[in-house]
Amino acid sequence: MVSILAFIVLLGVIVTVHESGHFIVAKLAGVKVQVFSIGFGRPLASFRWGETEYRLSWLPLGGYVRMLGDVSSGDPTSMESDVIDDADRGRALNNKPPLVRIAIAAAGPAMNLLLPFVILIPFFFAADRYDTVPSNRVGAVDEGLPAYQAGLREGDHIVSINGAPVAAFWQVAQHIDGYDPDSGPLQVQVKRDGEAGLVPLSITPERIEQTQALVNFTRSVYRIGYQPAFLAPDIAVAHPNGALARSGAQTFDRVLSVDGAPTTRFIDVRKALTDLAVGASVQIQVERGQQIDPLLPFFVKRTAVDLTYTRQAGPIDDLAHAGNCISSVAPQSPAGDVLKVGDCVLSINGQAHSLNAFVHGQLTNKPEQPKTLDVRRDGRIINVTLQP
Repeated sequence: MVSILAFIVLLGVIVTVHESGHFIVAKLAGVKVQVFSIGFGRPLASFRWGETEYRLSWLPLGGYVRMLGDVSSGDPTSMESDVIDDADRGRALNNKPPLVRIAIAAAGPAMNLLLPFVILIPFFFAADRYDTVPSNRVGAVDEGLPAYQAGLREGDHIVSINGAPVAAFWQVAQHIDGYDPDSGPLQVQVKRDGEAGLVPLSITPERIEQTQALVNFTRSVYRIGYQPAFLAPDIAVAHPNGALARSGAQTFDRVLSVDGAPTTRFIDVRKALTDLAVGASVQIQVERGQQIDPLLPFFVKRTAVDLTYTRQAGPIDDLAHAGNCISSVAPQSPAGDVLKVGDCVLSINGQAHSLNAFVHGQLTNKPEQPKTLDVRRDGRIINVTLQP
């Protein structure tokens, strides 16, 4: 039902914009517009403004603009010929030159071509923040791939690779895509917050297979395992008896603030909790999604929830990111037999991953083959197999 309503709304917008093109150019050309209708058939509602009647008709599968002298407008109530008053002489569509009639006909499709630009440009200008080119800063690192194992961490700035300066992510990708295993590891210089000088790292890219699902074509690429975008502060509770669970936190909560300080990234959450003194308590505000109707799982009401967190001794090993956690499972799919909502994927076929992009790549690679997954469920690690 929702998809049908969405289709009707989308079609209504497209039709309105299309017919507005005909309407505007006809008006500018001096053609008398008698009816502007969204939808076909009998009108549900109508009003007259000036010389034009505006209608919303009951069949929302198109629309029409009826102009004086136009017998092909799509208006079922139009007559085969119009009686033209003396005041309207020369204002009929068929009295206009061919180029004017062509312009009126072409104005509808032209408006549809302009519509995406009209919609998107305000979004770009109204955005709080946008990057035209991702920088050389590391947003997140996959814990199962070479970059993390070599010491690269989120927040680092990659300033050079094999002696060549680096200022943007595309330059890093260029070095990795052109990697020759006979040349040995990539020699990477990193600027790290809190470090006086540059940190040298030696990273050997790993060969990874990727399957293009559309054509079922598998190719091999080199990856070191990081992304320029920071992880959002969406958390997973790794242990049901840990400090996070006792505070009332739940997997898929988005942490808005810790002790009143905004947390816009997952690393902000981890740092704020790690820096707490053992035994100290702090207020955490999270945003939690609540399903409105089980039959409509995509409708979620988000509410703010205040929690009290008490720091325990030792590392915060019950805090994880929710990116690899399963938010929904199709009941009639192979996954529905072995996976549950809230399960968090740790590895696939023995390859550990902590970033969703690499998990997705492993799951879609060679889709005809079964996949063995290590999954964290209620604090326990279980092993499941996905059969295609």
